[in-house]
Amino acid sequence: MKISCYFLEVSCQTVNTYTTKDVESLPCTITGQTLTVIWADTAVENQIAVLTYQKGNPPVINISTEAKYTNFNYALTPTSFNLVIENVEDGDGGVYNCAAFGLTPVEFDVTVEVLVKPTVQYESQDVVELDVIVGTQYNLTCSATRARSVSDLSLMWDPSLVETTPLVITSNDDYKHYSITSTYTAVRGVSSITCQLTGYVMQDEINNQRMDKISHTVILNVQCK
Repeated sequence: MKISCYFLEVSCQTVNTYTTKDVESLPCTITGQTLTVIWADTAVENQIAVLTYQKGNPPVINISTEAKYTNFNYALTPTSFNLVIENVEDGDGGVYNCAAFGLTPVEFDVTVEVLVKPTVQYESQDVVELDVIVGTQYNLTCSATRARSVSDLSLMWDPSLVETTPLVITSNDDYKHYSITSTYTAVRGVSSITCQLTGYVMQDEINNQRMDKISHTVILNVQCK
């Protein structure tokens, strides 16, 4: 049976991850009665079996050889057969289906939302370090691309800055592009400034543990006039 997200929300999960993350694991529970498990990518035509498990001693496990899944792996324990995504990339987002067959077959979906780390630009150039002079104003633009349209996201500065333009959101098919331009006035004692992605993805709040991973920090080299 396929468990519907509409009726049983706990059985259909959303995994929020971000580009360059070392490892992201998609959970699938198994028991001693589980004979076969198939992890499939449902976002592609005709679905592709990314990962399969067949009970045995030892068990038989196969991973798709298609180029799209070269960073996919698995983690097997007596109670789980998880799909593991290593070095997460933007294209890894989508809906993956776990079908476990045995005494009581179970099938459910795991939606993967890949958040792209923001970038900061000064004078149209990406910056990770910036020379600033105390009292001088700098217009900085923070942007995040290819966030899915189901998201409700925003960008914020730490420390907070004066916004010269409101948050701009542009759509492109199933994705959104977020951008905000703000003015920073250089002061003594501030050695960095961070732009971070905040908000909700699939109604799931981005928790604080992930926030430092979905941000961009610019190191400020502060100079006096």
